[in-house]
Parts: sequence; C-alpha cells; structure tokens
Amino acid sequence: MVFPVSSLNNTPFHYYSRFESGHRADYMRFLEEKYGASRVGIFGALLARKPVLFLMAEERPVFVIFTMLFRRVFAARTIALLFRLRPLLNSSGAVAHVKRLVLKLLRKSKSFGFVSIVPSDIYPAVSEVCRYNMFDFQFWDCMNDDCDSLLRDSSGMAVLGRQDADKGFPYVSEFLLSFKRISRLAIMGRISSDCKSNLSDILGVIPDADVRNRFVSDAEVLDAYMAYKYVWCCYSPSYDQSSGILGRAIQFGNVPVVRSGSISESYCRILADEYVSVEIENGEPLGFKVCMGLGGRVVLQSQSESFLRILLGK
Repeated sequence: MVFPVSSLNNTPFHYYSRFESGHRADYMRFLEEKYGASRVGIFGALLARKPVLFLMAEERPVFVIFTMLFRRVFAARTIALLFRLRPLLNSSGAVAHVKRLVLKLLRKSKSFGFVSIVPSDIYPAVSEVCRYNMFDFQFWDCMNDDCDSLLRDSSGMAVLGRQDADKGFPYVSEFLLSFKRISRLAIMGRISSDCKSNLSDILGVIPDADVRNRFVSDAEVLDAYMAYKYVWCCYSPSYDQSSGILGRAIQFGNVPVVRSGSISESYCRILADEYVSVEIENGEPLGFKVCMGLGGRVVLQSQSESFLRILLGK
C-alpha cells in the first residue's frame, strides 16, 4: 500500500518497536514511507537527538518511562502511543490505580508525553491521563474520496484479519441469520483452532463463502474493501480498542458492523456515513440496528499535521 507524502515532511524522527508483527508492521512501513522515519534499538532510543516515537508503550512500559526521563536531561523529545486505555481507566484495581497515578504525574511534562490513539472526542476520559490524543494512523493513512463512488456489492460482507473470539468470529453466523441483506461473504485471514466450529456454522448459512484461512496480502485485503459494502468490526468486549480494520473501512467508505456500546460504535457515530450496530448479550447477538453516522471524515484530513506537531512539540 502506497502512502501519500506529507507536506510537512522536513524533520525526520526515529521510532522504537520491540516487535514487527501485525499492526506494528503497518505502522512501521507507514512512518518510513510517509515521513522518512527510521527504526532504532534500545540504545538509539535512549541517545538519539531527534524525536523518538514508541509505537506501543504497553510493550515495555518501564523502559518507555525510563527513556522519557533520561532523554529529558538533554532536552530530547520522546512520545509514546497508548493503545488500551479504556480497560485501565475503567478498572477499580490497585494496580490500575497506581498506573493512572503515574500517567497523571508524567502528563505534566512538556518535553515528553503519552499519546492516546483513541481521541478525546471518542472517549473523553483519556484526557485525564494523556496530554495528547489523536486518531490511530490506520484511520487516516490512505484516505481516498474516490472510494465513495465505487459500486460495491451491497449484499456482501468482508471479515478481515486474524479470526478468533476477540474479533467476534463466534458472532458472525448468528448475525448472518438475522441480517438478511448479506448473501455473499469473504473471510480473509487465519482462523484460530478454537473457532473452527464457528466457521462450519457460517458455511451453513452461506455455503459458497470465499474463505481464505491463511495469511492474506495487502492487495487481497484492499480488493475486499473495494468489493464489499459491509466490513465486520463487531469485536468482543475484551477487544474494545481502536481497530485498524475499522479505520480502513471508514476511510474507504464501507459500512462497518460494530458491537453496540463499543469504542468502535463511538468512532462510527462521528466518522461513518452508515453503520450497523449489533446488540450482544451473554456472547449472543440479540438484534441489530442500521444507523446513520455524522460522516465527519473531514476531521481525519488534518491528522498528519496534528501528529507531527505532537511529535515535534510545536
């Protein structure tokens, strides 16, 4: 996937990521192609003079905080992305309380900071612990208004990425039984071994579904976004966080299928033109509602510049 080059691309920076799998690989490619960023290791993160971005603070939280404090000595800017703030903010446990206290103390510094990739417009509580917030890269990395005019299959739905209980795969067959508009289905991504029976249930509803139980290429995923109207984003409560699949669906003008009351539905209310809200109770879909969102995707067009201002401290 080719990313458009930013007009503000005049100050390269470094980024640190312990792992290269999944969404991190997409982030790494995006940062390198769009901004000319370069990856550094542990010592590079500590000693680099240019700004350093941690792609996922949850990977190594102690190292992230140590690095922020160490780099503050020579006025080097450090920023870290936080992915899973909602469980932390909602928890009443002692450990969560200590973590929130640490974040609030660190929030006072202007030389470093944590960035929630769930913006305060979606979940206002993030402002209590993060100085900065923004939309996940995958909500604005390849925006294209031309997608709105595509003639997609209005009876088709794409189920993308790895498939397991967290991604709501057990809900799919029951949803298909109640949502009669869908008669074509594409499942693209590895299916976990404990969800094989769910695949059988799905094929009982749509026997000719296009099932690709394997790693799928970017081109295959992009084709699915372009071909099918609906995109499955109805994830379990244990995976209530920003989703790259949802972000791309909103960018490309698809109709996301989301769980009622989830973070994903909050995104859709503001950004999507249309979405399907599925009520889940005790692990079972009870019903659905076709909803109209505000269609405010225009706010995403300024995210690149906002990200750079956060990173560079401007």
